[in-house]
Amino acid sequence: MTIRPINPRDHAAVLELINADRLEGQPECSLEMLRSALRGQSSVDDACWCELSDLRTIVVEAHGRVAGAMSFARHKKTGDYAIAWLHACENGVVISDLIDHIDVRAREKGHGIQAFHLATNLTAGLEALPARHRETTLRSFHGYGFGHEDISSYMVLASKAGRTPDPAIAVTKQEPSRWTLELWAGSQLAGSAEIGWLYGTGVIWHLEVGHEHRGQGHGRRLATCASSLLLEYASSVILCVGHDCGGARDCSRAKHLYASLGFVQVDTLVSLTKCQV
Repeated sequence: MTIRPINPRDHAAVLELINADRLEGQPECSLEMLRSALRGQSSVDDACWCELSDLRTIVVEAHGRVAGAMSFARHKKTGDYAIAWLHACENGVVISDLIDHIDVRAREKGHGIQAFHLATNLTAGLEALPARHRETTLRSFHGYGFGHEDISSYMVLASKAGRTPDPAIAVTKQEPSRWTLELWAGSQLAGSAEIGWLYGTGVIWHLEVGHEHRGQGHGRRLATCASSLLLEYASSVILCVGHDCGGARDCSRAKHLYASLGFVQVDTLVSLTKCQV
């Protein structure tokens, strides 16, 4: 097997690898999305990408075909490596070759490595590794001494009910593909949500109800309105429930709410880190 820099002739093969790993609810990765990711562009994490430099994408070629690909960069301040994405159709040997390529360099320089800590334009805003769907990849990183942290629960709307108008919810278009929802209780803002569209996929980016307004059904009203609005423009609706959203109890309550509205948890998203001694 040979590891070398990616070139335009590899794009079709790399797209096949990426789409073979595609999660339910995610858009099919296009050539435009891949080219954007190769430039280090992100519709979600542009600020994080600004902290990186020396972006490189490499492929593993075996028997005349591309069997894996990985994109990585360096943190400007620390010099640590950041693996943005890696795809190899869950081939453990190829995955290990790619990890080894960067691990050797990091150990030589005494730098750490972060993997799957930021979103790329290959997906609709996913910024971590799906643990169950990419079990071989996760196990391979563990074999190189990486530790992982659960970031969020990835959920997809399975049912598609019609929109229920709610006159108490004000909808503001911040951008053509990003809207804000505000639920008012009299003169008080009871809760709000941020929703948007990426590559034809609807995303509930954020939903929050004020402490004094909780337990009154406001979260359900916002989530219902958000998912109904998104279904008018998107074929699927996704969201991520962060595992740090107010503690384990709040996380559990949020997942229960979304499940009651037809969302199904598809996977747990994790990020990985290896610190050099």
